[in-house]
Amino acid sequence: MPTITADKEMRDYFIAKLQEKSAPVRTEIHVSDLTYCLRKAFYRRFLNRQLSEQQLLFFLDGHQRHEGLQSLCKHLEHEVEIRRYGIVGHLDIQDKYPVEIKTTRARPNGQKPAHYIRQGAYYCLLTGTDTFSLITQYINDGVITFETVKYTAEELNGYLKEMLSNRDLLQSAYDSFDVNKLPFPAENWQCKHCEFQTECYPKK
Repeated sequence: MPTITADKEMRDYFIAKLQEKSAPVRTEIHVSDLTYCLRKAFYRRFLNRQLSEQQLLFFLDGHQRHEGLQSLCKHLEHEVEIRRYGIVGHLDIQDKYPVEIKTTRARPNGQKPAHYIRQGAYYCLLTGTDTFSLITQYINDGVITFETVKYTAEELNGYLKEMLSNRDLLQSAYDSFDVNKLPFPAENWQCKHCEFQTECYPKK
C-alpha cells in the first residue's frame, strides 16, 4: 500500500487563494451587508479574514451550484450590479424579476428563513418591483424548489424603512470605527461558523 499523508501545504494554498479572493475592501454598503450580520460587515471591512477549511467548503459548494444554474440560462444576465439608495446589490440572475439562488443544509419544511425574504425584498426595492424569484437547493435532501415571492406595498414600505435604517447605522459605525453601535444578529446561527466569532465573543 502507498503511504498517504495529509498535504498541509496544498490545503493552505487553497485557503490562501480564497483569502486573496475575499481580500478587496468594499468601500460601499451592499445588500448582503444589510441582510446578514451588521457586525460581520464591519469586521470584514476593517480586519483580515481568517478563513478555514469550513469557509472553503461553503465557497465551493455555493459557487458551483450558482454557476451550474446560471449556465442553463445563458440568454439571461448573471451577477447584475444594481445601485439605489446608496446601496449596491448583485442579482444572481435577471429575468422578468430578480432571481435569487440559495443553497441550504436545512430540511425543506415549507418555511423560508427570514433573511431569504428580507434579501428578496431589498432586491425588489432596488429594482423597483414587488416580486422576485427564489430558487432554493436543499443539498442534504436532494430537493430543489422554484418559487415566486410577491410583496404588498405595506410590506415593502416596512422593508424600506428597515433597509435605510440599517444602512445609516452601518455607515455611522464605519465613520466612527465603532462596532459597538451595531447589534448582535437576532439569528445566532450566523455566529456558528463566523470567522470573526472571537471578536464578538472573546475566549476567556
